[in-house]
Amino acid sequence: GVPRVCRVCHQTFDASSPPCQYHRGSWAGFEKGKLHGTASSDARLAGVPPIVYHWDCCGAERADDPGCATGPHVPCGRPR
Repeated sequence: GVPRVCRVCHQTFDASSPPCQYHRGSWAGFEKGKLHGTASSDARLAGVPPIVYHWDCCGAERADDPGCATGPHVPCGRPR
């Protein structure tokens, strides 16, 4: 078939493509102390940035980490 773009993972896909891989949660930032259960001034957190980002669905620490969920691709222009 004709390649299309998935509105969930933004990848081009056709009938032979592997399933859509995406994150169910959000890319979120947390104060380092709240994330680690300590005060932000705790010496053990000295090298950690003040705001720590991760996917709140799986804990992956990079915005471009592969999705933790899979499902069918959804062509752009169709409801999810």
